[in-house]
Order: sequence, then C-alpha cells, then structure tokens
Amino acid sequence: MVKPRMQPKNPEEKREKVNKYQNNSKQNGQPQQRVQISQMTTNRGEAMRAGRRNFETADKAVDRWNVFEKHHEHAVSSVLPVANNRLRVTFLGGLEGIGEKNMMVLEYGDDAIIVDAGFDLSVDLPGVNYAIPATTYLETIKHKIRAYAITHGHMDHIAALPYVYEQYPAPIFCASHFCSEMVEKQFMSINEERGTDLQPERIVLNMDDHERYVLTPNFTIEFLRITHSIPDCSTLVIDTPIGRVVNTGDFRLDPEPLDHHPSDVTRL
Repeated sequence: MVKPRMQPKNPEEKREKVNKYQNNSKQNGQPQQRVQISQMTTNRGEAMRAGRRNFETADKAVDRWNVFEKHHEHAVSSVLPVANNRLRVTFLGGLEGIGEKNMMVLEYGDDAIIVDAGFDLSVDLPGVNYAIPATTYLETIKHKIRAYAITHGHMDHIAALPYVYEQYPAPIFCASHFCSEMVEKQFMSINEERGTDLQPERIVLNMDDHERYVLTPNFTIEFLRITHSIPDCSTLVIDTPIGRVVNTGDFRLDPEPLDHHPSDVTRL
C-alpha cells in the first residue's frame, strides 16, 4: 500500500518561509542575493527502499556467482575416472587471469598431487573479499591426495591452503624457508580467525642443490629457482611414469634480481 506524503500542519507557514528567501526586493539600494533552495529531498521511506534495492542487487550478484560456481563444479565432478596408465591434469582455478585462485591437480593411478591453492582476489561482490577454489572434485579423489606443492608465497597461490587442507590434509612442500613461513603465517591467521588449530607438516626442498623428492612411485618432484616479484619463487618439475610436467609458477625473468638469486636457467 502506498501512503501519501505527510503535509505540513500549516501550509501558509511553509509558503511564508519560501517567499522570505525568494524576495527579490532591494535593501539599501542594493539588490538582495537570491538564495537557491535544493529540490532534493530524502525521507526515511526512500532511504529504506534504497537499502532494500542494494541488498536485492547484492543477492542477484551472489546468485549469478553461485550459478557459475555450481556449473563449474558439476563439469569438474562429472569427469570419467582416470585410467591407471594415464596422467590427468585438472585445473581448479588460475585460468581466468592474474590473482585468480591458482590450483592444479595431477593424478596418476592411485596418487594425486595438488599444486598451489590460492584466493581469487578479483571477486566483485558486495561484502565478499575473496573466493577459494571449488573443491567438489577433490572430494572424489581425497583418498589419492599425497601432497601439496607450492610454487611461491603470493596470496593467489597459498591463501586457500588452510581451507582446503582442513578437508584434505597432506604434507605441504615448499621450495624455500621463506615460502614455508608465508604458508605458516596464513595458517596462523586462519586459525586465529576461525578458532581452529591446523598444524600441517611442511617440508622444504633445497632448490639450489636441485634436491629431488620421491613422493610416490608415480611422482618425483623438484623445485627450480625462478625470479618473480617476491623472493624465492620456483618452477615445479614433476616426473611421472609417462613424462615430465613443468609448472612454471609466476615469473619475471630478471638477470639482476635484488636478492642476487637469478633464475636457474641452466637447470631448467
């Protein structure tokens, strides 16, 4: 029901006030400056309606986002089982731009390794600061997950680790103590925020000594130094029964980096 606006108790009083400022007569021989009165008015009802419109817009945006995510999850979760002699590479994020929840899964036989697990920092929704990768597919292979391998410490590569690790725990491999400490800091932050006590096993491989780690008979991993905008970034090399997979990670080839650790081009 639409209610009429309240009228002033004394319309003549309101008219007299308006006429007072619209009087164009001269005082002391000088024309009086006209005072402009704003025509914009806002009452409580209009403010409440505007607030409802904002909430409705937000809800529609969230619904559109959820439809996209559910479609993506259905597409990923409906894939056929991988054959024992096939290598499957599944991307759960990172293909749509910079800062977009990087996450990749490699499977061979009964083993799977997850590479990076980051936030999506480009989400443009009211009240939403970030998104994490859809993990529906991980639920179907949780018995196969053997490890996480992290290429570097940027938020779009490590920030979702506590959320994913909580559901699918496994050792976390890093290429440096710097990267490992960045991972630990993220876990500490989420533990404090959510009241959890996640204490993952973190293993650091020496990429300058080309340390290799036999994770399973199907996966051997090695980190190679690569330059980027933060220290101790790496390229990940994964040897499998059918060949070698190289995940470059993020890189900016700099022949003279500030930390004096250039990319290991020779090894690469």
